[in-house]
Amino acid sequence: MASDDDEWETGDGEQAADPYNRTAFAGAAPPPADGPSDAAGAAEEPAPAAADAGAADGLGVAAEGADGAALAAAQEAADAPAAAPGVTEAVLEAAADPVTVAQLEPSSPPRAPEAFAEALVEEMTALSVESPAASPGPTGASSPLRVEHSGGATSPATRKLSAPSDAPDFLREAHTGDAFTEKLDPEALKFFNEVCEKPFHDQAIAFLNAYWQEVSTQAEFIFSVAWETMKYADMHSKGVNYIHLYEEGNDLDFNIGLYFYEKLCKKVLDDDDGKKWRDDPAFKPSMPEMLTAIKRKIELREKVDCNFDGRVSFLEYLLYQYRDFANPADFTFRAMKTADVEEHPEILKARKALEEVNKAIQAYEAEKHRLETEADKPGVKGLGAKHQLAILGASPLAEQLNKSLITAEAAVRIATRKFGDGRAPAPATETEYRKPTEGSMWWMNRDLEEKKRLYGRKSS
Repeated sequence: MASDDDEWETGDGEQAADPYNRTAFAGAAPPPADGPSDAAGAAEEPAPAAADAGAADGLGVAAEGADGAALAAAQEAADAPAAAPGVTEAVLEAAADPVTVAQLEPSSPPRAPEAFAEALVEEMTALSVESPAASPGPTGASSPLRVEHSGGATSPATRKLSAPSDAPDFLREAHTGDAFTEKLDPEALKFFNEVCEKPFHDQAIAFLNAYWQEVSTQAEFIFSVAWETMKYADMHSKGVNYIHLYEEGNDLDFNIGLYFYEKLCKKVLDDDDGKKWRDDPAFKPSMPEMLTAIKRKIELREKVDCNFDGRVSFLEYLLYQYRDFANPADFTFRAMKTADVEEHPEILKARKALEEVNKAIQAYEAEKHRLETEADKPGVKGLGAKHQLAILGASPLAEQLNKSLITAEAAVRIATRKFGDGRAPAPATETEYRKPTEGSMWWMNRDLEEKKRLYGRKSS
C-alpha cells in the first residue's frame, strides 16, 4: 500500500515535539518557525480594550470593498465580544485576521467579505472560551485557553478542560473542572490504558463486545472504514508503504491523529467511495463531523485524548464517535466485569488460526514485492523474476497461505457453531459462558471473509 499524501508533513514542527502545544496553553508566544504557525497558539493576549479594537480593525479589512450588508455583518461580528463574553481577546484577534484563517484552511476557496464575516461570527459563537479575567492563568504567564464543554445530553465523557493528578504540570495548571478520568479509580484507569496498548483490532473487539447491543449496526463501518483508515494513518506515520512490512500499532501521536481525522472525513464525506456510507441513514452515528483546524485540535485534545497522553488510540476514537451511548467510565465498568474470565478455548483457537493466516500473508506479500522489484531489472534476471511472478499463485508460499486459510475457516466455523457469528444469538447451550463474545465472533468471521476475498483460491 503506497501513500500518496506527500503534502502532509510531520516531525519538524513544534507540535510533533509538544503534542499539547505547551506554549499555547501557557499563553506565551511560540518560537519562530519556517512555516505558518497555529493561529490559536501564536496569538499573544492583548489588553481587553486593545482586543476589541483589534477585532474591529480585522473585520474592517475583511469587509473592505463590500456592500452595505457586508459592512453590517462585519460590524455585528465586531460587537461579538459583548454578545459572547466567553471568547477571549486572543482568540478574537486570531480569528479576525482573514490571512490567518486562510492559512488554517488552505484547501478552501477564497471567501467573499460578507461570507467571511458570517463564518467568523459562527466560529466565535461555537468556541466557548472563558474570559482571562474570570480564570487567571499561572503566575508569570498569560492566561491559558480554557475551553468548556457543556454536559447536556452527552455522555459523562464530555467534560471541561481538566487533567488527572499525574498529568504534566502545564496541563494541570491549564485545566479546571471535572474530567471523566477523575471518575475512574486507579484500577479502572489502569485497565483502560491496558486496552489502549493492544493492537487496533483488539481495541475494536473490546469495544464491540462491551457495546454490541448499541453498536452492532455500525460494526461494518468500524471494520471497513475506521479501522482501515487508522491503519493507513499509522503506516503513513511509520513511513511504511507495503503491507508485509507493517506491524499493526495501538495509537497515533497528536499530529497523526489530526491526519487520521482529515483522511476519514475526506474518505466518507467527500470521496465517491464514501457515498454508500453517507447516503445510508443506518450509518449516521458513524459519520465524522467536518471541523475547522482550530476546533479539531480542541476536540482531539479535550475530548478524544481521554487519558491526556498526547496520543490517540482506536478505543478513544470509538468512545468519542459513539459518545451518545459510550464513555470511558461505562466502558471500563462493562469490560472489567468479565475481565477475569478466560477466553473460551474454541475462540482462542480461532484467533490463533487467523494470526497464522496473517503470517502467511506477510510472507506471500514479501516474496511478491521482491519479484516485482526484480522484474523491473533488464536482462535474464528480470525475465526470470517475471516468470516466477506469473506462477507465484502456484508456489509453496501460496499453498501455505491457502492451507492456513482452510485451517482458520474450520476453527472459526467451530467457534461460530458454539457462540454464533454476532448476527444471531448464541445457542442456548452456551448461555452460561459469561464473557461477551458477539463482537469477537463477528470480527473473526468478517476478518476471515476479507482474507478469503483477497487471498483465497479463486474457483475456476
